[in-house]
Amino acid sequence: DLVYGPCTSRVCNLYERPLRTKLRGAGTWHHVVADEFRMFGNYTEWDGSIDFIIFELVPLRLPTGAEFRVAKFEFTDDRTLAPSTSLSPSAPPTTLMVKNVGYIVKFAGEFRTVVHKPFQLEQTGEPIPMNRGYQLCEIDEVEGNKLNEFPSRMNFIYQQKCVPIMGGNPTVDVDPRYVNLSDLHILNVPVNASIVEINSEQTLGGDLLLLSDIEDEVCSTFPNPYDNDYRGADRYNPDEVPSRFKPDKPVFARLPDGSYALYDQRLILHENTLENPKMDGGGESVLRSTIRAAKGFVAHNQTGQNSGYHIINDKNIALCINEQPNFINMEHCKLSYEPNTCQKQDIKDGGLYGTTLIDVQLVITFDDETLASLHTATLGNSTAGLVDPRYIYAASNLRYDSSNTDDVIINLPCGSGNPKSRWIPRTDLTAETCTNTLQEVSGNALKFALESSNDENSFLRDIVLWNNGDSGCDPLDELEYAMLIMTSEGCWENVHPDHLSVFDFTNYISSHPTANVIESFVDSGVMVYPSNHSMSFFEEIKDNRSLVTRVARYGDKMIVDQLADKLALNVDPGVLIALADKGTIMLENLVQRNRGGGMLVCGSPNEVAPDPELDDYFAVKNIDLDCVGCQDNYENYFAQKQTVLALNMLHAEDQLCQRMAWALYELLYVGTTTMPDNTEGNLYSYDIMTRNCFGTYDQILKEMTFSPKMGEQFNYIDSSATRFHWDAWYDETTGVRKLVFPDENYAREVMQLFSIGLHELELDGTETRDKFGREIQTYDNVNIMNNARVMTGFTYTARRGNTEELFRATKSRFEPFRIDIDKHDFFPKQSIEDGWIGDRYPLCEDLPKHHFLKIGATYRFRGGSSIPTSQYMPASWDADEKIKRFVLSPDSMLYKKLCDPDPAGNCNFSNVVTLDENLNCFGNECSVDSVIIAQISPGAFYEYIRQPCTHFSFYNNGKKVVTGVSKPSPALEWKYTHAMCANPLTAVAARSCCGISVIDRIEYNYKFEYHGEVVSAGTNEAICIANGGTVCDPTSVRAYDPMAEIDPEYNAIYPSQNTYFWTDTPCKQQILVRNDGMVAIVHEPQANPSVTARTVLFVDASASINYISVPWNRDTVTGEARFPTTSNECGGGACTVFDDKCLCDITIAENSVFDALPSSSDALQFLHVGAIDPAVYDDRSYSLIESAEGIEAYALSGTSAINSTSTIFKVTGDFGEVFFLRNLVSQVTVGGTYVLRNPVGFIDLVKVEERDAEFEVDAFLNHLTRYSSSAPFICKRLIQFFGISNPSPAYVERVVKSYIGGFYTHRGTVFGDGRYGSLAATAAAITLDKESLAPVIDEDPVSGNVREPLLKVIHLMRSLRFERRPHIKLRYGLFDGLRSKIGQSPWEAPDQFSFFSGDYATPGLIASSELVSPESQLLSISNVIGLTNGLFSLHSYGLAVADGGLGPFLTRLPSVGDYSSSVGFLTYTTVNDISDKINDLYTLMTAGRLSDDNKQVLVDAYNYFAKAHGADTGERVLLQLMSALPEFHTWNTVRKTGLARSITPSPPKASNTYKAIVFINLFGGIDSFNVLTPHSNGGCYLYDDYFEARGGDVGVGLTLDEILPIDGSSAGINGCKTFGVNSLLPSLKDIYDEGRGLFFANMGHLHKPCTNKNWLTETRTDLFSHHTMKAEAHRVDAFKEGDGPGVLGRMLDVLEDYGLAVSATSVNAHSIMIDGSPTTGRLSTAMDTSGVPRVYHREFLKGNQQELRLFLEKLHSETQENSGAFSNQWSQSFIDIWNKTDTLVETLRGIKLSTDFSSKAPDIDDISKQMKLVAELIAAKDQRGNGVNRDVFTVYMGGFDGHSELKATMNNRLPALDNAIKKFWMEMKAQGISERVTVVIGSEFGRTTTMNSNRGSDHGWGGNYFAFGGDIKGGRILGEYPLSFTDSPDNPINLGRGRILPTRSWDALWFGVAQWFGINEPTDLDQVLPNSQNFGCDLFTDSDIFVSGQSTISGCGGGVETTDVFL
Repeated sequence: DLVYGPCTSRVCNLYERPLRTKLRGAGTWHHVVADEFRMFGNYTEWDGSIDFIIFELVPLRLPTGAEFRVAKFEFTDDRTLAPSTSLSPSAPPTTLMVKNVGYIVKFAGEFRTVVHKPFQLEQTGEPIPMNRGYQLCEIDEVEGNKLNEFPSRMNFIYQQKCVPIMGGNPTVDVDPRYVNLSDLHILNVPVNASIVEINSEQTLGGDLLLLSDIEDEVCSTFPNPYDNDYRGADRYNPDEVPSRFKPDKPVFARLPDGSYALYDQRLILHENTLENPKMDGGGESVLRSTIRAAKGFVAHNQTGQNSGYHIINDKNIALCINEQPNFINMEHCKLSYEPNTCQKQDIKDGGLYGTTLIDVQLVITFDDETLASLHTATLGNSTAGLVDPRYIYAASNLRYDSSNTDDVIINLPCGSGNPKSRWIPRTDLTAETCTNTLQEVSGNALKFALESSNDENSFLRDIVLWNNGDSGCDPLDELEYAMLIMTSEGCWENVHPDHLSVFDFTNYISSHPTANVIESFVDSGVMVYPSNHSMSFFEEIKDNRSLVTRVARYGDKMIVDQLADKLALNVDPGVLIALADKGTIMLENLVQRNRGGGMLVCGSPNEVAPDPELDDYFAVKNIDLDCVGCQDNYENYFAQKQTVLALNMLHAEDQLCQRMAWALYELLYVGTTTMPDNTEGNLYSYDIMTRNCFGTYDQILKEMTFSPKMGEQFNYIDSSATRFHWDAWYDETTGVRKLVFPDENYAREVMQLFSIGLHELELDGTETRDKFGREIQTYDNVNIMNNARVMTGFTYTARRGNTEELFRATKSRFEPFRIDIDKHDFFPKQSIEDGWIGDRYPLCEDLPKHHFLKIGATYRFRGGSSIPTSQYMPASWDADEKIKRFVLSPDSMLYKKLCDPDPAGNCNFSNVVTLDENLNCFGNECSVDSVIIAQISPGAFYEYIRQPCTHFSFYNNGKKVVTGVSKPSPALEWKYTHAMCANPLTAVAARSCCGISVIDRIEYNYKFEYHGEVVSAGTNEAICIANGGTVCDPTSVRAYDPMAEIDPEYNAIYPSQNTYFWTDTPCKQQILVRNDGMVAIVHEPQANPSVTARTVLFVDASASINYISVPWNRDTVTGEARFPTTSNECGGGACTVFDDKCLCDITIAENSVFDALPSSSDALQFLHVGAIDPAVYDDRSYSLIESAEGIEAYALSGTSAINSTSTIFKVTGDFGEVFFLRNLVSQVTVGGTYVLRNPVGFIDLVKVEERDAEFEVDAFLNHLTRYSSSAPFICKRLIQFFGISNPSPAYVERVVKSYIGGFYTHRGTVFGDGRYGSLAATAAAITLDKESLAPVIDEDPVSGNVREPLLKVIHLMRSLRFERRPHIKLRYGLFDGLRSKIGQSPWEAPDQFSFFSGDYATPGLIASSELVSPESQLLSISNVIGLTNGLFSLHSYGLAVADGGLGPFLTRLPSVGDYSSSVGFLTYTTVNDISDKINDLYTLMTAGRLSDDNKQVLVDAYNYFAKAHGADTGERVLLQLMSALPEFHTWNTVRKTGLARSITPSPPKASNTYKAIVFINLFGGIDSFNVLTPHSNGGCYLYDDYFEARGGDVGVGLTLDEILPIDGSSAGINGCKTFGVNSLLPSLKDIYDEGRGLFFANMGHLHKPCTNKNWLTETRTDLFSHHTMKAEAHRVDAFKEGDGPGVLGRMLDVLEDYGLAVSATSVNAHSIMIDGSPTTGRLSTAMDTSGVPRVYHREFLKGNQQELRLFLEKLHSETQENSGAFSNQWSQSFIDIWNKTDTLVETLRGIKLSTDFSSKAPDIDDISKQMKLVAELIAAKDQRGNGVNRDVFTVYMGGFDGHSELKATMNNRLPALDNAIKKFWMEMKAQGISERVTVVIGSEFGRTTTMNSNRGSDHGWGGNYFAFGGDIKGGRILGEYPLSFTDSPDNPINLGRGRILPTRSWDALWFGVAQWFGINEPTDLDQVLPNSQNFGCDLFTDSDIFVSGQSTISGCGGGVETTDVFL
């Protein structure tokens, strides 16, 4: 039975027993007995037990109506019954058809279907037991019986393997014979229901969509799909919640035709794009999915241990969909008034951003019904500890009477101070009857307060009348009350302040049993205070908390948890049940909100909703859903994102955009260092490129900088300022602090990789040279440290819904970072050009008066929230009517701008409003210096974003500002606690005034206009004096009004939360200078003898650690910086010695720069202080006095002289940007001797705000992209990525000019929008330039490039019309294993430097011509052959895995031409004529570059194969040869000589012995001071020094139990005879103790020996550049004088000249270390651990079938000298690799190693496999080529760039490294060759010994490395291990920040190794190590390193070598 039988596959155990019996008669049963037979003789994998026996009886010619039954079967031997006894008939006789046997299949414990035969293995047909469960490891939702050529996949874990099940996913079958239908949820679909097939191409009719509602009572019994909380546990939903995931029972539909379908509960994803954000933020979905009743779980004991009822409302997190406004979405946000709007919160809470997730809460409203039920619920209660019953009422009929109207007992509405008053609406009164006798001022004040109130209680309205100035009442009305006020909303009556307040009177009643009058109101819940009772009685008890508890107001909403906690109700479940019945489920942030306020909802780019009529191609990962049924993860999530990207490249209409996006992605590479399986998160980062492909580079760089993906890859996420940790970790008892530094990774790479590059460039991309012809570095380590301080404080925003979830987290990895200002570095940062980040920005002190009303003032809409986004206000201030807000009058011009009213007066709010004219101030606007939040109307707020401006670090007339409160003793008054200096000209401190009530007592917030207000010292003084006070340095402090709600308590960790207050006392500023020239800003506030206050920590000379670099003047002769140090007696007494630093007084001088109009270039060069556009000023006026080309001068009216410091120049910059610059230079004289330009910064140290950090980052990125080298660097790289490796300087310059100018014009069409960095203009300039379009350029042999492998694959698929097969989903993956097969795959670059280096040059013509070929770095054996085979396979089988194909494995291995196992195939069809075929193809495949010679080869091949094998084969082979063309693989022309190409010959083996060097490259810069450490044995001082330097107990240093002791006496450090090796590397200790391992201490790249004084000038390389340090460590050629790129390559060059057979092999990553001389062109072999492949074609390149070989060889035949260099390189590589692998494959097959290289530890980067391959190649030394005398190998292990979580990095990677080393050493000894093999373990640089804020270390210099081998003279430490780890300028080898200056160069190590390798002639050693003579005796000879070594260095001790060297 081929339908139901078990034998539907090719392999089946089929036994046939024919039995012929003729049946006679009708109506009777005939009994037939079959013979015995054996069944199991050849049973597949039969182990003696029987899993299944399936009988299939096939009757022939059975008459109509006859029945065929089986009565019995039995075993005739002693076997037991088969396990599946259900196959036996229940009672004989019965029918044994498989349809009458049913197996119930369940998923996650619930019924899914019935199958009528056992599941069988796809490969063997073997049935598997059906009485057990299986874990799914792969599944396809398409029914298996619907697919023929491509079977549906369903894989089980069976015998510990993921195996496919025959027939795939079974059809839904609800067979009533086996299933009780009453146990299932079944919906009968009526015939007239509208139901249609969808996705028929994909699911073949398996998906049905119901288009109409079905009214059926049964629906009410179905589970609500929203009740399942699929999020599972997270930090707020702990794992112990058992009901957190329990899937609903499935729902089935019985279709009209009687078949069944399963309800597919789709993931609900909402449309939430920028233009169309989800208006309720997903609130409705959140509410119905996160809350449900549950039993058996008790949360925080709130419902009682034995409660049968539970509301999960503690920490039910609402993952809102909408994003907070940010720089990407702000313009598109919308105001939502939907009732359940859910908005992600990012308010700073507890010092942290991004952790404020919204709770879903049970909320009650205090009304009659709720209050009455609350009392009823407490009756008869017997729970211990609960008062029984409770009397909780709203109090009404409270009134004013003679006992309480003196403004003392209660505050009256117009009373003294700032009283709160209560009002009720009087809807029964009209304007005529709603009158009062108040003074007009009072009436207007009360009316305004009522109308602007944000109180949303519908029964009451509480207002606070701030009686100070214009906003208060007339003093004549001070004792007025119970007045009526008519407002625009109607009439309001003033009532008693506690009218309808809700109180708990229980304690009062229990202590006053006669108070039955109160008890009588239990049924109503509202107590009516008796009219005949004096109010004095109530006033007496209401504030007695022991009797009465104030709860809320009538009509207020309150969270049940809060009420229960407040009134101790949480011990009684009955009370909570009663409240639950009256409660409403709400989002917590909606419980209290501003009246009438909508919520600003903002979307996210490209977040579209899924089309319900499309299949779910896109698989999202959910950590809980993916565990249902216990499967872990059966989707190929990693491949899915690659598939999405590839499909865009293939099919998107905007192909130029896609091409630009890919180029940008390669430039700004972000890989999968984090969240590798996440699809959406990775695509989101790539979308930045596609979304901005024709935008500006500035926008892309900013978005990428704020991208969590970038932050995680480069480790600056949560990088913190040194100040933050220094202050946060301060232990006052011990004085111990934590010294950590900002992470430097991105600080470096944003320059090196993304903006300015390594070297100064001219506009045409050529390197700028100094007067000595040397390249000029763009940045140094000081720049890196400064940039690192810029990149502090970046942190995640809160997680939201509607996004893919990979783990339970509170953070979002999609949205742009926030900047946590308190973790950001506050201090000025130097620019690259020795200026300051902030140069050319105006000074904040120069802002015009009322700048918030001037042109350019920007306001951001906040909707109903009164909390700003980029300035600090406590979150508790929102929706709090006690908070005084800055409310605009409708008569204000600013109000009209922000409101934009329609004719009816209704506001039309815009998200961003920028003033286009100066406005006059009105009312309260005239009294303030600035605005933070402006209220337009109740529930409508704008945040004012002041324009970017800067502050001088030092200023004249500094004033002391104070904060904090403390009370030394109860008898004393409050004192302030901290003080610092402030610039009196800037609005940074709050108002204060002395002498108002008490002399010398300061009144905080005196006469303040709004909460959070800050003013300048002048504004503060003017108001204070006008009110009869003075500004003083107080002896005591007092908040002016307790209702101010401003907490002046000092916060050392989070300074943004501090509020400072002005004094009149001077404050001195100083500079603290370290011996390395770094300085700290110091404040010394004048002391107050009555107050013990300390200076704020971060400006305190004794506490600050916040040192910054400054550009000191340099000595004209030595070039050294001149500054005071302790060694020069602090400038000869100019400063004071302070500890080990110099404390210097300063003076500030401000002078004009120009006396006459300068040129624009001079102005830009010498003017650094920006200015405000003169047109903005209206408090002073400017006029144009002089102008010239590119510059205008404006002077204050009344003056015409340019030489004033107030003169403003308007200057047009180099990039067309306009600058306003002040004619001012501010200079700081230090100690009366040293002069500095006054540093500027965006952040004021008194008032630190996130806004200013954002400005600073913008300025920093702007500074980088406008640096002179940036445009040529970016443009040249983009040109290279577009396919031209060596663009001409003129071409580069033309593109650069378009990039800068923002336009490119081609034949009258203009591209670009004029903005700097326009990518539209750049793309046009690259692609439309004459060097791109002119055919003659192809004649240049070095034009074009070797094409990127991925682009070749995409090109071929696109050109030949690839079509994905309809049923193939994204999660299958379009490609598989691209990185290992072709060397390139999206998100799989080997490191953060992308796929290849832009300056890579292959040895030979390319390198010798000083050209580059970046993509050639990918030309390894695996990649070249993998690409060839992959493209061959694509033509033969479609995109599949067959024969090295590039696709995923789907099913069986197909035959040639069978596409059924592919995910898609090429649909291109050619024309009939061969000439036309090739003409068409060479246009598509080679852009017309096909040479005539190769065209003829193609014609011949087609004719041959078409004739010999048929036309189809001819077509296929033609396409395969087209994809092998050198013209396809390169953008180059080919000119043939007509000769065959010679294979690069292997040199003959000499008779000499064999030696090998293996270099293990630990890429990233391993932290080698955590490999070799000091040890405390013997009392060694150095271990404690080491451990403290590395951060102590909370740092990154190794503890003693993490290190293994070794003999360290050879290090020569007194008292330190024992050293330590990381315990994760026991193999190093074992080899060291064996005497075969050496440590080389403190080694690194050096030009010559240097000190910490001269290292910068004596080491002319890009120190601390990752790329450069890697190159230098591998080249070991500091001055680039050698003949070859790599040190090992140069060794082989010399040895090859000696006549030795040499070989160079890199494994898994190409290494320049082994590349030879450019002139010889000797290429190294690059191999992959996936195995050595060979060019394979199943039909014509297999065994003796080599028909294709001749044609391939002809395509790659010899070329002329003027032929394309890149095509020649490709062809030579192809031919050499092809030849080499054909023999190497066979050679390695015969190699059997003695050692098992496997390990329990994960084989990170295949390091053990790499070492195994090296061992195999060594074993095959005599069989490789003609045999090998000298081998060099490099292996690669990455991931050691430990900028964060260093210990975790080492713990993760070192075990794999240890296994590789141990097993390799064992194998070398087993081969008996260990004495001839030397292994060196190295890294490009060491790391800082100090820790950064992410518990990592940054790029250092010197490091410790290891070498081992059988000839090593081991057990020693060579070199000079540091004697101290102190991070001090006085440490001779510490360059600061824990960077250790190496004391030995790489030359020292390789010198001795080269001698051991057989190179001893001085001239030859000079060739290998051109720089070695700079190091004299600091080199190690072979006698230092090797047992067999005999050499010494003349003059350096020991004998002079005279013996011969035997090789």
